[in-house]
Amino acid sequence: MKGCVSISVNIMSKENNISEYEIEEITNAINEVFEHFRRPILYEQEFNLFFKKWKRLSDEQIKDLFVKAHDLGLINVGVEVDAYGKAVIAIWRPGDLEEPSWKAVVKALKDELGLKKRR
Repeated sequence: MKGCVSISVNIMSKENNISEYEIEEITNAINEVFEHFRRPILYEQEFNLFFKKWKRLSDEQIKDLFVKAHDLGLINVGVEVDAYGKAVIAIWRPGDLEEPSWKAVVKALKDELGLKKRR
């Protein structure tokens, strides 16, 4: 991704058991925010404002959505410099920038290095 430093944030949600219905709801919410802004990269402030103002979610609900979307590989997170020269958190869908999700990268690295899953 040009101009953005990608970081792998290994945040695991409190609940690893996410229902199919919840996965669909999270996917729809993420697609909706990106369709609203019509850009492949959003800043964290825009992401939060959309869900707070338009969807009336609390800060805790927004954080939960963010973490679960990241855990599911629906979004990647990195740092980008904005128009004012300030480093800001950037959020994008891996497919929009033709790059793999962080989960796919970790899996490929484990496969390449011959690492097995910890129990």
